[in-house]
Amino acid sequence: MKLMSATLVVAWAGAVQAVQLGADARAERAVTLYQSGPAEWHDQFPAPGPGPYQFIDLPAPPLAGSCALLGAEVRQIGYPASASPNVGDSVRLYVSDPQLGAPIQAATVAWRDGQQFGLALQSGPAKGAILPWQAGAAWARLLQTPEQTWLSADAQADADLSLRCAALGPAWSAHYQATREGDALVVHLDALIRVPAAQDWGVAAVTLSSQVGAVQAPMMMARVAEFSAESGPSVSDGQWQYRFADAMAMVGGSVQGYRLFSQRVPIQRQHELNFGFNYNQPAVALRANRVWTLTNRDQGGTAQAWVAGQLRINGPAPGFELEGQASLPDLAVGASHRLRLGPSLALQGQLRQNGRVERGASWVSEWTLTLENGSGEPLTAVLRPQIARDAVIDRLPGQRVMAPGEVATLVFSLTEPKRR
Repeated sequence: MKLMSATLVVAWAGAVQAVQLGADARAERAVTLYQSGPAEWHDQFPAPGPGPYQFIDLPAPPLAGSCALLGAEVRQIGYPASASPNVGDSVRLYVSDPQLGAPIQAATVAWRDGQQFGLALQSGPAKGAILPWQAGAAWARLLQTPEQTWLSADAQADADLSLRCAALGPAWSAHYQATREGDALVVHLDALIRVPAAQDWGVAAVTLSSQVGAVQAPMMMARVAEFSAESGPSVSDGQWQYRFADAMAMVGGSVQGYRLFSQRVPIQRQHELNFGFNYNQPAVALRANRVWTLTNRDQGGTAQAWVAGQLRINGPAPGFELEGQASLPDLAVGASHRLRLGPSLALQGQLRQNGRVERGASWVSEWTLTLENGSGEPLTAVLRPQIARDAVIDRLPGQRVMAPGEVATLVFSLTEPKRR
């Protein structure tokens, strides 16, 4: 039952009265979300009066040891113990009996007798069956029990009181959407915020955070459609943060996306051709791989620090066809990163052996490398022959810029010492 009054009095330890603080007593809530790790919330209660206190309507069960009371003299904090399920509750099970189906299943408590329960399975071959269960049962163990979302505190506050806690709950992930425009990428950072279905975090001021390396603080101001930031992301002591200017509703089960900033960055597109030499095969077809190098330097003169995330690259208008996907690490302003985007469909190659002769203590072989640019735009072919340290290649360039449709023939020699 939800308690609606701002301040209610309940029993504390059977004698002392405790002030019960719920949603109506709270002035505001601030939430910090991470890409990995528990979420943190900060509730502020104006002048709650003398304690002790019991905090109710918390968004999720607080992690033991994570809570702090600011503005109060604290003697003890009481965390909720693991709850036992009651009739009608839903629980999650790890099922060890393979005859019952998948190892992770949901069940409903059909009956309870002390610490013995009847669990009605909701899926699998035994769906609908009510099986007896108690702690230590061989066929299954509980993974999740009903959550208790309260906190007690033997504390005294003379003025305003702040509660900070951490809990397993909402998280965010970084997704970069990019469109290629020639040798530049227009990159948008979108934040995807997921709230677990069983949790309601109410309306809160939200900050996104992520641990990063040492990066330079950004300068650019960022704006989004409805939820805007007073400034762009900030980086301090290895922590990347983005604070929304407007509070937002964090409803259980919701998935919401927000655009944080956009940036145009230069890229260097190359087609790498790695190849070895096989004297038993006179001709070998070669395939190149696309490798792009992007630099976190905004071509408009400003830049943002980038946090790790997933990158999707679309081609230029009007088709905007998918050109590649990759993972991005944290990128400081001015830093570069190589994107390996898979096989190239534009560059084809063939390596052919022309002959091999013996010269003193060495073998000298001649080869022909044929390259074809099958695309409608210029490309840079990077040639990476795989040879021993004491071998020498002559007349083979490290890279070649090819016009659309060009076919290039490169003849070179390979000198290798004789092997015993």
